[in-house]
Amino acid sequence: MKILFWNLQRKDLTTVSLDLCRHFDVDIFAFAEGQNFDHNLFSIKSYKRLKSLSNIVLYTKYSNSIIKVVDDGARYCSVLITTPVNGRILICFVHMISALHSSNEARVIESQTLMSNILAIRERENLDHIILCGDFNQNPYDSGVIAAACFNATGDRLVAAKMKRKVLGSTYSYFYNPMWRFYGAKSRPYGTYFHKSSDHVVVNWNILDQFIFSASLLDSISDEDIHIVTEADKHKLVRKDGNIDYKRYSDHLPILMTSNI
Repeated sequence: MKILFWNLQRKDLTTVSLDLCRHFDVDIFAFAEGQNFDHNLFSIKSYKRLKSLSNIVLYTKYSNSIIKVVDDGARYCSVLITTPVNGRILICFVHMISALHSSNEARVIESQTLMSNILAIRERENLDHIILCGDFNQNPYDSGVIAAACFNATGDRLVAAKMKRKVLGSTYSYFYNPMWRFYGAKSRPYGTYFHKSSDHVVVNWNILDQFIFSASLLDSISDEDIHIVTEADKHKLVRKDGNIDYKRYSDHLPILMTSNI
C-alpha cells in the first residue's frame, strides 16, 4: 500500500500531485489546504474521491468494497481498509490546528479528543491496526504527540514493542513514530516544514507532517517504508541548498508510506 499526504498551502498543485501519484504509483492520496485544487482534472485519472465532511481530501484507487469512511470531523477523516496481509486497518488522516492560531494546551486537547474517537472506533470495530497520517501541526516531541492520553507515540521501536504502558493506574497503548529519524538525516531537508524567525528561540526544521502507527504494525512497516518526498520525475521540491522550494511548490514537503501491509 502506498499512501501520499501533502499540505498544498492553498496552491493549485493539481498537475504536480498527479505526477507524484503516477511516479510513486500511489493508492491513497490525501491532502490539506486544497482550496485551489482542480478536482475535475484529478478525478478523471483513475482516482475517485471519498465523500467526507473533513477539510482533508482523499482520493483512492481502491473500490468501495475495500475502503470506506467510518468517521470524520472538521480536521480529520478515518477510513477502514481491508488489506490482504493484515486484514482490517484503520487509517486516520489529520490536519490539526496550527500553532499560529492556537495555544499548546488547545493542541493537546485536540489530540486527546481525536485519540478518544480513534479508540472508540477500534473497540467498536474490534481491530488492532491503526495508522495516523497527515499534518499534525506538532513536532514528534510535542506533548500532543507523546503524551500518554494523546497519541502516546515513541520514536523507539523497542519501547513501542512493549505494546502498552501504565500511568497512574491507567493503561495506554503505544504508537510508534518513525519520523524521529529524519532529525538525524545526513543532509537536508531535516523535516517537512522550515520556519524562519528572528526570535531568540526558534525551531527551524519542523516535522509537522507525520506517519504514526500502532505497535501491532511494527513487523509490517519498516522505517525505510516512510519517506519525506523531495523529488519525483521532473519535480524538484527542494532547492540545491536543501531548502524547500516554497515559491514553486508548497511550504510543506509531502510524506509517503510504501509498505506491503
